[in-house]
Amino acid sequence: MKRGEKIYLGISAIIVVFLIVLEARTPAPIDWSPNLSRFYRSPYGTKLVYERLPDLFKEGVSTVHDGIYETAQKSYDRPGPVTHMFIHTLFTPDDLQLDALLEQVNNGDDVFIAAAALSNGLDSVLDLVSDRSFGLSEKLTLRFLELPEEKRGFSMEKTEYTGSYSKLAPGCTVLAVNGSSEPIFIHVPYGEGAFWLCSVPLAFTNYHLLKEPNDEFISTVFSYLPQQPVLWDEHYKVGRLGRDTPLSWLLSNTATTWALYLALALIGLYMLFRSKREQRAVPVVEPLRNSSREFVHTIGNLYYAKGDHADLVRKMITYFKEELRQRTYLRHFAYDAATYAHLSTKLGMTVDETAQRFNSIAALESLSYITEQQLIALNQELGALRARL
Repeated sequence: MKRGEKIYLGISAIIVVFLIVLEARTPAPIDWSPNLSRFYRSPYGTKLVYERLPDLFKEGVSTVHDGIYETAQKSYDRPGPVTHMFIHTLFTPDDLQLDALLEQVNNGDDVFIAAAALSNGLDSVLDLVSDRSFGLSEKLTLRFLELPEEKRGFSMEKTEYTGSYSKLAPGCTVLAVNGSSEPIFIHVPYGEGAFWLCSVPLAFTNYHLLKEPNDEFISTVFSYLPQQPVLWDEHYKVGRLGRDTPLSWLLSNTATTWALYLALALIGLYMLFRSKREQRAVPVVEPLRNSSREFVHTIGNLYYAKGDHADLVRKMITYFKEELRQRTYLRHFAYDAATYAHLSTKLGMTVDETAQRFNSIAALESLSYITEQQLIALNQELGALRARL
C-alpha cells in the first residue's frame, strides 16, 4: 500500500471514529415509529406490555420467531389449545400462512389480532370489512359495551393506525366501539376456536400502558381472552432470529447505523478509486551507443593482439597531428621551429620544451619496431598534450 493511500485510510478512520463519538454523545430523539416489538422500550414498542402478560395469563407466555405455517407444524406436540397473539399496524399474511392459521383456529386455538386493517383474504373468511383510518388522531375515545357505565370509557392520545369493522356476520359480537359507535373490538367464532380482533394496535404499547387509565383498557381487552398459553408473535416484526444477529444490533442504534453506512460508503469510494486505470510505467530507454568509440576500441584490440606496435604508433601520431592542426589552426604540421613556436603558445609551454617533446614523438614515428612500454608511454604523452589544448 502506497504512502498516500495509508494517509487517506487513516484520515477516513479518524472521521468515522469522530462521527461515532459525536453521534453517541448526542441525545437520541424519541422514536415514535410503531415497531410494536417486545424488544423495544420506545413509546410504540411493546416491551412493558409483554412483561405484564404473565400477570394476566397464568398458563404462560412465550415468544414465537417462526412464521404461522412453521408454528402450525410444531403444534402437534401441544397438550391443549393456545392463544396466538399478533399486534401489528397491518395484518396481511400470505395465503399459505393464512390457511395454516385458519386450520389452527378451526382445531380449537384462539387468535388475538390487534391491527388497523386485515388482509382481504381474512376479511372474506370472517365475512367482515376492516376499514383503516389514515393520519394522526390527537384524541380517540373507546368504549366497552358490556362494562358498567363508570368503567367503560377511555380516551387515548397520539394514536395512529386506527380502524374499525363493518358489515359484520351474524355470529360476531361487538365488545367495544369508538366515539362514532363503530366497532373496534369484536369476537368472531370460527370452528372450534375464535378470533379476537381489535383495530387499535397502538393501544397495546408502552406509551399507553404508562398512561392512566389506558392501562385498564389493555387489561380489559385481555380479560376477554381465555386462560390458556399465549404465543406472542415476533416473526413478522423483527424476523426469525429477532435481534440475535450482529447486523440487527448495529441497525438498532442510530450511531452504529450511521457508522456502518459511512464505513460502507468509504469502502465503496476506496474500491472505486483503486479500480481506475493507473499510469503506465515509463519505459527505460538506453542511451545511444558511441559506435565510433567502439570501433576504435575494436581496432585497438586487433592491433594489440597482432603486436604491430610500430604501425599503431604511426596511426596514433598521424591522428594526433591532424587534431593539433584543426584545434590550433595550423596550415600544415611539420617538425620545425615555426610549428614549435606556434604550438608553444597554445600548449602553455616554452618553445624548447615543446620542441623536446615533439622531437621525441617524431623519433618514435620513424622507428620500425616499438615495444609495448614505448606504446604505453606514447599514449600517456599524447593524453597529457591533449589535456593542455
